[in-house]
Amino acid sequence: MGLKDCRPLPALSQKDIARFWANVDKRGAEECWLWKGCLNTGYGTLSIGSVGQGGRRRMFLAHRIAYRLGHGKDPGMLFVCHHCDCRQCNNPAHLFLGTQRDNILDAASKGRLQSGDRHLWRRHPEVVRRGAACHSAKLNGDMVVKIRALVATGSKSHREIAREFGVSRSLIGQIIHGIIWKHIL
Repeated sequence: MGLKDCRPLPALSQKDIARFWANVDKRGAEECWLWKGCLNTGYGTLSIGSVGQGGRRRMFLAHRIAYRLGHGKDPGMLFVCHHCDCRQCNNPAHLFLGTQRDNILDAASKGRLQSGDRHLWRRHPEVVRRGAACHSAKLNGDMVVKIRALVATGSKSHREIAREFGVSRSLIGQIIHGIIWKHIL
């Protein structure tokens, strides 16, 4: 993953803490508290730090911040692991500290290192954001249907369609060839 899993967190300002909790869908105490913000390989991310006076913001994994806020201590160089196996979960009750070895053994004992039907994404398809639910989506299902109809009639070129919808030509091609938005018929 692009982010380092095990690095100490900087001091959190009240503004950072408020931004963090604004992106957490708190449910019942026993349920997963899902991240509503940006994701990186399924894990929530949040930028922390000052942008003024030469400071710089850095991205951190949301569940590491959740652990710190919920347990009152920085995870430091240890991994923050999930009892629930949900990468988007930020419920401190579902998080525990461990080494890389602990994390791998936990994953193996739960069958998360295998492929096929036992893979996490196949067992929990609800955590995969598709289409308009993806935070970076510029289109919705109705727009995709309209794009496919315009291509089928041949009334406009891919470039004209892309310009009309504010996306790239390559995105139009990916939609038409079923590479993306394949769940929309």
